[in-house]
Amino acid sequence: DLPDPIDQVKLSVSYETSTRVRIRVTDPKAKRWEPPIELGPPDSTCPKDRKYSVSIDNQRLGFSVSRLHTGGRNVTLVDSTGLMASSFVYANQFLQMSFKVRAIHGYGLGEREDTFPMDMHDWDLMKFWARDGVPTAGENLYGVHGFFLGIAPDGTAFGFFFLNSNAFEVQKQPLPSFTYRTIGGILDFFVFVGPSPNEVVA
Repeated sequence: DLPDPIDQVKLSVSYETSTRVRIRVTDPKAKRWEPPIELGPPDSTCPKDRKYSVSIDNQRLGFSVSRLHTGGRNVTLVDSTGLMASSFVYANQFLQMSFKVRAIHGYGLGEREDTFPMDMHDWDLMKFWARDGVPTAGENLYGVHGFFLGIAPDGTAFGFFFLNSNAFEVQKQPLPSFTYRTIGGILDFFVFVGPSPNEVVA
């Protein structure tokens, strides 16, 4: 049985820089654990030259982040709306959200022993909690780094970071898509729109 769901959640969007957006799903009625770490500060004012747009689905609670192109054709990088929204769960000790991602190759979501680059066309369940042990295929290692770098068919890149210090897992599906599940805290995501890999990690 799943834990009792939280009956009301809050989705907030912070336009932190022209290439970085933060999206948090929280419980407005209760304080939940968040890692007490310093992050890169956002711009002092909302950036007017944003290279991305964010769309929110209030009916099924989902969001998508797209990179803006000067030609007017926006490209969706991550998307938790539509069919993906049916997997959303927010409860005590069980939080889950799924995303389609625009990537044919992937790097990150460590530490673990795996293929390089990550195969985006198969199923895999990746587990993340700090564990000191001998490197073993498919098992988590000493550190946890919830950052994913996706490479699109045209060679452009984006970054997707999940900030959470609880044990969590990521189910990879060949859509390609990811389902994030954790046992506590909040759902706290950062999207870095690049478009080059160097710009994503700068």
